[in-house]
Amino acid sequence: MIYAENEKDKKVDKRMQLIETWQNLQTANVKKRSSNPRRESAIVRQAGMERVPLALRGLLIEKLGEIEETKSSKKDAQALSDTTPINLSELNVKPSIIKHYIDNQLFNVIYSPLWALLKGAVIMSLEDFKDIADVSWSLLIHADANTVSSAAAIFITCAVKCPDECVALIKNDLSSTSASVRSAAINRFYALWRNRFHVWLKLEDGAQFAFKVPPPGIDFTLPSPPIGQSQQLVVDPPWMPHVKTKVEELSLKEEEHSTSQTIMTMTRTRRKQKQEMVKKAVKEAEEKQCELRQQFSLRATPIVQHASYEPALFAHINVGSQAQQNAEIDEYELGMTPAQQNRPQVPVAQPLFPSVILSVVPQLVEMFDEVQVDRDGCSVGELSRRIAWACIVEDSSLFLRHFLEKLTQRDKQEHLFALLRKLVLSFRPLPTQTAYTLLNYLFGFVMFYVRTPCEGSDRSMGMALSIIWLLTPYVHGLYFKDMKQTLKKEQCDQAIMITANVPSAKKIIVHGPDSGDGGIPSQFPIHEETQFQQILTDSLEFFNISEDEVDQYFLVDFKTQQIHMPSSYVRDFYFFHRSFYPQLSLVKLDPEEAQSKMKNNAFQQKLIETGKVLLTHQALKYSPENVVPQRIFFLHDEFTHLPAFPRRSLESCFGFYEGKMGDELQAIDSIHKFVWSQLISDMFEKMENAFMFGDLHLFINVINGILIMHCEDILILRRCMATYLTMAIHFNTLFASQVSFYYNFLLFTTFKVIFTHY
Repeated sequence: MIYAENEKDKKVDKRMQLIETWQNLQTANVKKRSSNPRRESAIVRQAGMERVPLALRGLLIEKLGEIEETKSSKKDAQALSDTTPINLSELNVKPSIIKHYIDNQLFNVIYSPLWALLKGAVIMSLEDFKDIADVSWSLLIHADANTVSSAAAIFITCAVKCPDECVALIKNDLSSTSASVRSAAINRFYALWRNRFHVWLKLEDGAQFAFKVPPPGIDFTLPSPPIGQSQQLVVDPPWMPHVKTKVEELSLKEEEHSTSQTIMTMTRTRRKQKQEMVKKAVKEAEEKQCELRQQFSLRATPIVQHASYEPALFAHINVGSQAQQNAEIDEYELGMTPAQQNRPQVPVAQPLFPSVILSVVPQLVEMFDEVQVDRDGCSVGELSRRIAWACIVEDSSLFLRHFLEKLTQRDKQEHLFALLRKLVLSFRPLPTQTAYTLLNYLFGFVMFYVRTPCEGSDRSMGMALSIIWLLTPYVHGLYFKDMKQTLKKEQCDQAIMITANVPSAKKIIVHGPDSGDGGIPSQFPIHEETQFQQILTDSLEFFNISEDEVDQYFLVDFKTQQIHMPSSYVRDFYFFHRSFYPQLSLVKLDPEEAQSKMKNNAFQQKLIETGKVLLTHQALKYSPENVVPQRIFFLHDEFTHLPAFPRRSLESCFGFYEGKMGDELQAIDSIHKFVWSQLISDMFEKMENAFMFGDLHLFINVINGILIMHCEDILILRRCMATYLTMAIHFNTLFASQVSFYYNFLLFTTFKVIFTHY
């Protein structure tokens, strides 16, 4: 278009040209969409006799018209909806600052006073803490999460300042007659547990310096280094970035008949073979990873703690030395997982959970067997087990702290060990980190009584060993060599391992009856075969005891007040320590009272020996298949070099089987012999067929002795007979080469038992 009055001043209107061009383009597009020619029906081209009737053709045309009208109406409605005017004032509305503060800072009306109390907790008086403890306890099951978090922080601070009132609140609800009240109390305890990391974050800055919290009071230390591995490596964690498998990391096993490879002889066939080998290796690696995922217990893993790790935030932290990485790779090739994950320890907030609140954990464990249900239909026992499981998965040492603090108290030991046994037996399988933590703490408990022996120490060690062997199957990376080195370093291997070979003490000091009046003690040398009967005879002669009173004097340990049986060996009780000699006292006692105490001591010693044998047997039974030969070789080597083998496995106190505690002693001795037969039988089954050593008869002597002593026990009889058959089948080559020795060795014992008892 040209505009201007004079012809020479006329100019082209480019804007109108652009608008007209755009309109023409839109019109052309509309025509193309609306003029889509329908494909001619094949019926039209048919012969005249097969044409569609006119009436039916009219109906079809009307139906197509209706469809077109429907489509056009939908397009018009869509166009109207698209062209709906928008109120620009709505886009420019600014949110209220007060509303933003309420939504993001206050959260709830009840949250404000709680926040104010937390900020002033450092300067609050004791009476103020007592007043708000009840309110904060009731708010722990509130619907608002922020209110629960603040109430938990307040109650935890109250537990530090006024522990008696807080514990009374929890125990009153847990011991209520109403199942709903007990269920609510368990949920409140779990609310406190979940919010243990929020306390210091909600208090005033620097509250750690003004708000003093008493440290945990555990009387014993852990073995150094710890025994076992804290937790298994999570197999293919879904929260970590996916990494493709590199070909260099795969083990490509070529066929034995393949020739040497050179670049000159690399043909297309050879390249194809390489590709197939790589595909096969990748498939095998994926199948192995799938099998490991199926075997791994993800439920026993603190997923939140692991998933919160971001590798990019801790890239500057050194993962570990190259030697440790190589050791982990070698261990992985042997079929085991590394001790720790290939990542550094993630820094977390400092938790605050006082031991006072944890004092209700034994009561929580006692509720595992409750069958009552609350008003919501939830079982109280199931709820307590679920909460206990979540706690031991997240932090086992914190949850079990009350047990560990009170284990050394004599009046509570038996009850606490019973609850620990109940806790271990309630969860099968037990989380790896829980078994690892409890095992090391119980080892430290045994170390405590080995270093500071006192009256009743053997009873305490027996109860500890009765739980240790239950934990052994769930501890990952429990090796005999590592356990031997650690316990030998702590000088307590003789109290835990049956393979401990510790030299005996060289001298022993005996105090006479007049030691309180300034009497001079006597020293006696100790040899490998020295028994207490020899020490007792020499002591009676040295202190001039008359023959009429010889039966009334006994040797009593100076520290533990333990009466030693005359038939016991000194080297089994007293071991060599530099510049230290054990001390005994020659004490006059009533023979019946002394015999009763000796029976009790014999029972405790059998319990300790049974626990040690079960510990070794469980560690061997649940070993990975690829390390079984190493452990069998270790046990064989240790037993053959042990002076007390097989004597310790066959020792029995037949003279105490009558009278008071006679049946109990016979039962514990039968159990002791039965577990020894199980251990020897499993060793025979897992040994190599071609036994290269000539000391097999030492292990057969154990089975023979057990059969002779307890042949009337049907369980022991069947076990020994099964062991004989296993030996004859497994070592058939050895038995065939030395028929006259081995078969006579077994048959002589069997015939002797038959002729004696039948």
